[in-house]
Amino acid sequence: MNSRLVRKCSAVLILLVVAGCGLFRFEQRAPWRDQAERECLSAGAVKINSYIEPAREVDGPGSCGMLKPFRISALAEGSVGLKSRALLACPMVSVLDQWLIGVVQPAARLYLGTELAEVNLGSYSCRNVNNQWSGNKSEHSYGNAVDVMSFKFEDGRTLTVPDDQDLTIRDDFGGQVPKLEDGPWPQFPADLTSIAVAVATQAKGTILIYEKMFENRLVFTDKLVSMGARIVLCDPHRAIVTGPAQLVGERVDSPDIRAGMAMLIAALAAEGTTTIGNVGQIDRGYERIDERLRGLGARIERISG
Repeated sequence: MNSRLVRKCSAVLILLVVAGCGLFRFEQRAPWRDQAERECLSAGAVKINSYIEPAREVDGPGSCGMLKPFRISALAEGSVGLKSRALLACPMVSVLDQWLIGVVQPAARLYLGTELAEVNLGSYSCRNVNNQWSGNKSEHSYGNAVDVMSFKFEDGRTLTVPDDQDLTIRDDFGGQVPKLEDGPWPQFPADLTSIAVAVATQAKGTILIYEKMFENRLVFTDKLVSMGARIVLCDPHRAIVTGPAQLVGERVDSPDIRAGMAMLIAALAAEGTTTIGNVGQIDRGYERIDERLRGLGARIERISG
């Protein structure tokens, strides 16, 4: 009797497993992901060498995987090693390489007086956002995201960004209100000034945002004020932001790409629902931003009208 029951239970379990595999098998990757890999490969964005090697296709489970991934042990023309080998898709390899060469390495020389020697970062991982049991797939599932844990420099120093740090604005020398101003490279980029305003609304403290390079880049701040932000617009070039402020959902319109992204960031931090109009402005600079943010766990949808 017991043996018959065991056989029946085993049969049911086998059927459930097979059915589950079938469900995963029919979950397909979005076509644009494979197309993005093909375009990256055909453009020659990644060069094969001793530290960047082609790997076999990763197909599943489910929609996870990459068409023609690369296994990487170093980047930046071999000058920056990886603490652990990483498996990533072509677009991510290209972007990561450019970031290390054009941003991280120059910053190490400018601010630390040394060269970047090694970076500790993650790799491909088939999982949901924030490792949850259910929900949207993380971009890690397609080799399009990495978690950077630390940087090691040639002089032996290691820079680590802790995951539990507070978002706090520190006073300047003498207890003065600090100032963030843009300028030509390597100064703070003007294209991020509007985003800095949105982030400052959620930081503890007060800061002066000074847009020195372009006219009227800060006039959108009235939209953030309508959402609850504490911002004083001194003139078209300067705004004083005090946080943290509890933002609430509101109906706003995007006047340009940069202000649109600032409003989108504010909407993600706000309580309730925010509707952003004229999103074509945001689309000009951030392709499929709604899909990408959903991949990170954001509750966002594109509507018509």
